[in-house]
Amino acid sequence: VDGVSIKCEKNSGNPTAYNENSKELRIYRYNSFTLSSEKNIESVVITFSSKDRMGYEVSVDSGEYVSDSTTLTGTWTGSAKSVKFTNNGDADHNVQARIKKIVVTLAE
Repeated sequence: VDGVSIKCEKNSGNPTAYNENSKELRIYRYNSFTLSSEKNIESVVITFSSKDRMGYEVSVDSGEYVSDSTTLTGTWTGSAKSVKFTNNGDADHNVQARIKKIVVTLAE
């Protein structure tokens, strides 16, 4: 939308899915998604459905990512034409990231 694309990747486990009933994108353990744009991305704010559905130790391939369970958001800041987010985990931490909204701010 508006020059930003999203590509979901199934690295292992269940594939990423959009749940029509709850209107959320589900990124399962080990899977990732990449936001891309022709312009530099300066920030990304992800709103999650609940505190226990914010993913597990989400990592990014550039910039800085900080999650806030009080506001149910994860915020990425940096400067890149693409940003890859990965929902990590292990056998003891099988936590889905259930995304309700993604807001991307582009450079002028």
